[in-house]
Amino acid sequence: MGLLFPPARSLPASARRILLFILSLCFSPLYAQLSLAKPDMVFVPGGQYLMGAKDGNSYVAEEFIHPVRLSGFYIGRKELSLAEFRAFVEASGYQSDAERTGGAWLLSSGVFTKDPQGSWKNPGFRQEESEPVLCLSWNDALQYCNWLSLNQGYKPSYTMHDGQWRLDSSASGYRLPTEAEWEYAARGGAATASGSRDNIYPGRGDIGALAWYLDNAASRSHPAGLKAPNILGIFDLSGNAWEWCHDFFSQDFYRSSPSQDPQGPEAGLTRSARGGSWASRARNCRVSQRYARPPGESYSYLGFRLARSAEPPR
Repeated sequence: MGLLFPPARSLPASARRILLFILSLCFSPLYAQLSLAKPDMVFVPGGQYLMGAKDGNSYVAEEFIHPVRLSGFYIGRKELSLAEFRAFVEASGYQSDAERTGGAWLLSSGVFTKDPQGSWKNPGFRQEESEPVLCLSWNDALQYCNWLSLNQGYKPSYTMHDGQWRLDSSASGYRLPTEAEWEYAARGGAATASGSRDNIYPGRGDIGALAWYLDNAASRSHPAGLKAPNILGIFDLSGNAWEWCHDFFSQDFYRSSPSQDPQGPEAGLTRSARGGSWASRARNCRVSQRYARPPGESYSYLGFRLARSAEPPR
């Protein structure tokens, strides 16, 4: 039986390099292929809104209210589930940052401390497969996004340059939402742009109907989709799990932010997160509330939600 590829030694050096690259993609455990259903995404039409808030509940980092215009994009209807991340690990053999570098921050006696045994497999409480996956770093989220992109036939959105992850804005693959996209979707997008300033949370009504948070979550996460969605049909934008966003965090970024499709500062020490969690007070579950954590750390209240740029019309 003939060889699938010609002997490598018979090929020019340039061809050998290409062949090795193809083989690395085909057989790398990190990007191992598994037939998966496409994630449930909601299309958010582009538009303009006023980002930020300044009221009795706001913090300094969100108080410079400024206009932002966004292109259309897709965002996950729910936070990424434990089952979805487990499928990635089983297909690829991936080990999370928490598993490789000393654990995750878990709640213990009312205080979050770093537990060497903490990871997405052990956030400090038992989880159902439909609950949001927790204890993942920002880096872990990007690895999942790139793997899923390849699995679904999309160009990965993230590349590594000089030890730093870079977002390829032209790519069609999965990624994290920007802070501006996240807040726009939480407010209801263009459908409610004129009236969304009145929405403290992602939808109208009491936060208890919209979110699992400190007062009703019993110190743990809950299955996604049990609380009321916002007007776009997106669940758990407030509470259950904080959600990593793409952006580096800067308290003063709003004052110099581009008005069109902002992606955050060029550099920083922490990455942004949005939405609040099962451990958050109501004030910290507001649509404009900003938060940040080191990208290599993992917490039992922090997960993520997928996003994807809208494909240009044909």
